[in-house]
Amino acid sequence: DLFPDLKEFPLDGKPVAPLQGKVAVVDFWASWCAPCQRTFPVMEDLHLHFHRQGLVIVAINVDKSRVAMEEFLKEHPVTFDVVRDSKRELVSRLRLPSLPATFVLDRKRRVRSICKGFKTPDIKKQHMKLIEELLRESVPAAAAP
Repeated sequence: DLFPDLKEFPLDGKPVAPLQGKVAVVDFWASWCAPCQRTFPVMEDLHLHFHRQGLVIVAINVDKSRVAMEEFLKEHPVTFDVVRDSKRELVSRLRLPSLPATFVLDRKRRVRSICKGFKTPDIKKQHMKLIEELLRESVPAAAAP
């Protein structure tokens, strides 16, 4: 399936660069979600490991309270993009069954993997391998700079 274009949704925070033409990881999380707290360091590791190769990571918060999100980010600072789906329009469109929900997208915004948390080191390894494969794929001509 094709992942929705983020610019179609009223996300709070710094505008996110278009994902088309990029390998991307989109992670949905909430401050109250214990598995999300364990996923955040994995997202940061992926970002630090692959961002120079072109990986884009966007964490989308679904807390009702902006303050709850901000407090979480003070305790768990990250260097990738974080926005908030305060109106829950994107969450509704995707019909997320649970949190965390992590989508790995190829350069055409096709969903290549959905993960419900990084419960074991093997899950992280599988995703690293997939991301490496996707980053090696050629950039579509329409997406090339």
